[in-house]
Parts: sequence; C-alpha cells; structure tokens
Amino acid sequence: MDLNMSIINFFRKHLGISTPLLYSSDMAVEHLNSSDLILEICRQQLASIYLCGVSGKDYLNTDSFKCHNISIKWLDYKPLPYNQLSPCFVPYMSILDLLFNYGNDSLAILLHQK
Repeated sequence: MDLNMSIINFFRKHLGISTPLLYSSDMAVEHLNSSDLILEICRQQLASIYLCGVSGKDYLNTDSFKCHNISIKWLDYKPLPYNQLSPCFVPYMSILDLLFNYGNDSLAILLHQK
C-alpha cells in the first residue's frame, strides 16, 4: 500500500490535485463488501452522487443507492487524442505519457475530455 500511495501522491502533486483522501480502513465499514461497502462510504460522507466506471454495472445494487437518494453517474472514459512523440495517437497510455508530453497542462487536458 505504501508504494501505491506514493505513486498516487506523486501524480496528485504533479497534476495539482489537492482533494483530501479518505481511507475506508479509517471508517467503520470493514464488515461490508462490494456494493454495500461503497453505499455505506457514500452515506457516511453524505454523498449525493457516486461516480462509477461502467464495470460497476456488474455488481452495484443501484436500487439501494436510489433508496438513499444517491444517484450514480456512469463514467465511460474515452480519451481524446493529444499530441504525443509518436506520429499516431496511442490511447489509454499511463498518465506518465500525458505528463511527459504536457507537464503542468496535463490536468486541464484531462478535465476537458468529454
């Protein structure tokens, strides 16, 4: 976990992301798993929206979220092409590729993706 958090914090720093991180291990949710775990974390944090990748459709109990007035926004990320060193755009590269190509402008590029 230490290595993963170091990598995450490296990217947060270089992308200028300062949103606080919360750890489920610091919450009273260890007895839950899957959809119930996510729902309880959302409830504890007073969330009204949960952003989820499309693979969540395979395991989320969407009715439970509706019952607690938490809407689910499905994310289906499709990167827009940006200039890379290679002649053709290669999608789904590591964030390192974007940072190496655009530095401090990387987050703005990500945020303008539809």
